[in-house]
Amino acid sequence: MITSSANAQMKYISLLQRKASAREKDKSFVVEGVRLFSEVPKKLLLKTYVSERFRKEEIGKYEALFEGVSYEVVADRVFDAACDTQTPQGVLAIVRMPEVFPEKKGKAGLYLILDGIADPGNLGTIFRTAEAAGVSEIVMSAETVDLYNPKVVRSTMGSIFRMPHRRCSDLAGLIKKMQDSGIRCYATSLKQSEDYTKVSYKEATAIVIGNEAHGVSEAVLDACRQHIRIPMDGSIESLNAAIASAVVLFEAARQRR
Repeated sequence: MITSSANAQMKYISLLQRKASAREKDKSFVVEGVRLFSEVPKKLLLKTYVSERFRKEEIGKYEALFEGVSYEVVADRVFDAACDTQTPQGVLAIVRMPEVFPEKKGKAGLYLILDGIADPGNLGTIFRTAEAAGVSEIVMSAETVDLYNPKVVRSTMGSIFRMPHRRCSDLAGLIKKMQDSGIRCYATSLKQSEDYTKVSYKEATAIVIGNEAHGVSEAVLDACRQHIRIPMDGSIESLNAAIASAVVLFEAARQRR
């Protein structure tokens, strides 16, 4: 049993929790909790830890989940200190970053482009929403929050292991190439834009969602040939980025069905 926070393994877990650079360097990150642990493909598991209490009281309920999985037992106080959550569930794992590639489907793809999403909870929720709406791939700008941030990972509820995704340092250039190849790119904007329900998403389509505070950047807006908006009543100027993504994506999904 690991009984000290000074243990090298516990220090490494803490490093992965805190530092995006460490996660990127080792191409690995941390997942916490039974639900998220159950979503991890076994081939991606690098190391699994359970708390002393979980081993004594809970692990018998999850025989199938832990079948073939070796794990280290950690003293409760040490385990809790290593976790990012306030109420740890007793399961923690170091996981290899997934390589998820877009499926080659007969119909034209539906792409989601994220330009500077800053809030971890928003990014995680957007991933779940995109999976539910049938998005082919998510493309994130370099300025978008780290996908493997512990809060983002929890918010995805497992979609991080299934949703094709990549980062791009030049969204404007990518959008121009997509449009030249026949993909319609719609940037969400309040200025000089069409009602999002009045355009077609039935063919190959990319939807651009911008930063929570500043919206889509000028360079990306200029690159997109078409802009859309969500009509709103009252004094509200804009919606939360995750909600805006859901509204537009499910309209696209409705049309495509």
